[in-house]
Amino acid sequence: MKSSRQVSPLLTPLISFEIRLARTHQSRLEYPFFDIKTDAMETQTPLQGLVDRTITDVRKALQLKSPKTDKALIIQKIAPNSPASLLGLTSGDFLLSLNDGDGVSCDKFEQAIEEGPFTYCFYLASNRQLLTFRSNGIPLGIVVQQQTASIIKNYSWLSGKADDIYEIWKRYEDQAITQLVETWSEKGRFKWENRKIPRFLRRVFGLTPLEKLFAGIGFYEAGSHEIGIDFIEEYLNDHIYDYTVNYGAVAMHYIALEYRRCGDTQKSVELMEEAYEYCSLDRIANKLKMYNGKLVARNQSKEWLGKKFPIDYSLPIYEQAGECRLSETLGTLQAHQVLVICLLGPYRSNGPYDEFMNAFIRCQRYFDNIIAGLHVCTSAESNTHWLKHENIARKKGLPFHVLHDEDDTVSEAVDTSLSTDIYILDKDGIVVSASKLNSEIELWALIEARTNIALKSTN
Repeated sequence: MKSSRQVSPLLTPLISFEIRLARTHQSRLEYPFFDIKTDAMETQTPLQGLVDRTITDVRKALQLKSPKTDKALIIQKIAPNSPASLLGLTSGDFLLSLNDGDGVSCDKFEQAIEEGPFTYCFYLASNRQLLTFRSNGIPLGIVVQQQTASIIKNYSWLSGKADDIYEIWKRYEDQAITQLVETWSEKGRFKWENRKIPRFLRRVFGLTPLEKLFAGIGFYEAGSHEIGIDFIEEYLNDHIYDYTVNYGAVAMHYIALEYRRCGDTQKSVELMEEAYEYCSLDRIANKLKMYNGKLVARNQSKEWLGKKFPIDYSLPIYEQAGECRLSETLGTLQAHQVLVICLLGPYRSNGPYDEFMNAFIRCQRYFDNIIAGLHVCTSAESNTHWLKHENIARKKGLPFHVLHDEDDTVSEAVDTSLSTDIYILDKDGIVVSASKLNSEIELWALIEARTNIALKSTN
């Protein structure tokens, strides 16, 4: 079947699925961006027809029982015109497994450094059907999250992840955190905090620094403010630089709340603003809006969408000879290509930057003809932490430069103090996206828009 739209092979990283749900039926299809080709059927909607014929009916296969979803991830959003959308996935469906692991234990961003293929199994909740397919690892265009009840049920001192508790906090589900802290208390985990117990035993069986932070939050939200603040202050005093900045911002947020509870509203606002500057979290922004009666800019780079980037910088390449000028780099781009600029400010690296570089690696695997390069601007001299994925990108020979902006002239030009602030520019220097590349919704919006430009230029 011929596609109705001709796309240059350079612009079409193919996605190959094996949809193998019927035991006796196998079909292959190729997915060049938004056009579907298949030798399995000759219909106007080949993908939909293929899926309808090959998915497994759970009502028959599982004797009317739905699969267990306590270790699955639930889909929150679907990107339009993404593989997930064309496969028929919808919000409320579940990712049951990826390769040999359950949905909860999978880390889809680590696919950036793993080799495919990747086998997915989804439960289509509305139809009570299973969909299993194999892909080359291209971003599907979904936003998933673990269910709160699942996090609480599966959390253990051996395998629990503080990032999961952080996700609960971002959802304002503080009662669930309190419930988890009560579980820790029932299991005797707090007894290991006794100073008379040898330190090595406290480290092995006691709470981790991040667990102590969330223990403090659990106590604070339950009304035990003094106990909670003691745990939170311990994190700020002893461990704030050991973990990513989002946790420091969360801790500072509660110190600000405590000042307000004690009647010092001015100090509370100052600390809340400091927390937001440390890491721009939505929950802190909402609290500032409550205090000040106005919205806080949650993403400074979005203020520049549709505008020309305000500075044509020329900066020395970090730990290399030579300089890099923005206008010269933009001059090498084709009409559909973009350059990503990452501003780190006074940081050489941090946790959000490491996550961003992970996403950049993944994008380079599938969309390198669109995302043509990356400039990282920093005023810091050196750092050895949070460089895992930068080092991987360098070993892979990916197109990026770290630039030393000693006086933070680029950050000042766009008026931002945020670190890991992202600007995506077209060849004319216009900011066309503020995506950090780890949101598959924003990523597919960018890919679709740039692909449409490429199609127009080839016609």
